[in-house]
This record gives sequence, structure tokens and C-alpha cells, in this order.
Amino acid sequence: MPAKKPNRFAFAALLAAGGAVFAAHADTSSPGQIGLQPASVDFEIAPGQAVRKVVTIANLDRTRPVSVSLSLGDWAFDARGAPTFVTAEETDSSATGWTRFGASTVSLAPGQSKQVVVRFAAPEKLTRSGDYRFALLASTVREGP
Repeated sequence: MPAKKPNRFAFAALLAAGGAVFAAHADTSSPGQIGLQPASVDFEIAPGQAVRKVVTIANLDRTRPVSVSLSLGDWAFDARGAPTFVTAEETDSSATGWTRFGASTVSLAPGQSKQVVVRFAAPEKLTRSGDYRFALLASTVREGP
């Protein structure tokens, strides 16, 4: 019986607030910013295997609470090689259908961080070989005044 060939999976975390994109190491002087670590993960697993990753979400604002909305999306490289984010399952390299995470909203007190477990299970049969991708999208919604 031939061995199952592992496929590469790329996990990217995107931080967004009010439509603006922040780097994972956001400037803490502006209110309402969040941090997400790790910002990206690459891993290889064989078809049918599962993996669990932990992502830490932090409220970088030391004075105001924040609510973080989490969702899944896809990403691909554009013609210039820059990553672009698209609707979930819009590309043939999408792995969003195989990905699950906990609560879709996380509330964080000023300076607080919480961990989110992301579970990923590759199907036994894949439609193609090569890289698959998904993104955990995090958007902030400020709480309080």
C-alpha cells in the first residue's frame, strides 16, 4: 500500500478593525487595537489527519475593553505575489471547510489576552495535491464609551 503523501497547509491570521488591516505587532498607542500570535503557521499533514493549533488574541489597549469577532476566510497570492483575502471556499486551495474554532466572539478587558483553539482535519481524499490555505479573520468592535 503506498504511503499517504503529506500536503502543506498554510494558516494565516489577519487582524482587522473598521476595515483597516493591522500588523500582528500593532502599535499600542492607538485605542482598539488587537494582537494575534502567531500571525501565521505552516504545517504538513497527511490526508485524514487532524491538527490543533492555539492562537492568542490580545487587547493591546490598556484602557478600554474590546470585543473581537472571529471568522474564516481564504487567501491567495495576486499577480505580484502579495497575499489577497477572499471569501471562504472561493479558491481551489481553500481549507476553510476543514477548519473549526471556538466562540465566534471573544470579549477582552483592557490588556487581557485569551487563547483560541483552531482545529483542522484534512479529508481522506483530496481533489488535488499541493498547498491548501485558510485565514482566521479577527475584527474589533469596541465595547463601552
